[in-house]
Amino acid sequence: MVSFLRTKSAVLLSIVIFPIFFLLSGCFSFGLMLSTKNDNGYHRSHWKGDSITALSLAKDSNGTSGWVFIGDHFDYLLIRGGDNAVNILRDPLIHHDKLSVENPVEFIIDNQKKQFNGKIKINYNWGNSNR
Repeated sequence: MVSFLRTKSAVLLSIVIFPIFFLLSGCFSFGLMLSTKNDNGYHRSHWKGDSITALSLAKDSNGTSGWVFIGDHFDYLLIRGGDNAVNILRDPLIHHDKLSVENPVEFIIDNQKKQFNGKIKINYNWGNSNR
């Protein structure tokens, strides 16, 4: 199974991943919102930078499938919204050099540190368009 995932990742790397790597490469910081024990708020802290280097389909321990963005430090399983991101990256009409990620990219981790919710804003530079 691991060999199959690595083969699948290698194929995806040549088709889709290079644009993702180009788009999300570098050490952009994730601003993480960690719940504190206080009922009235959150603690915001700079945690760690990461670079996305690959993408694959995978399942978590409960059998939930989704897209995994594989980073240098962590892997990020997206069970919702991953299909939309992959469809954008696969679209032949999208020029990947015109995509950019708006910082800060933020994720909120639950108290058990088992799940996260996040928002990544991707911009597309249309350039000079005739409107």
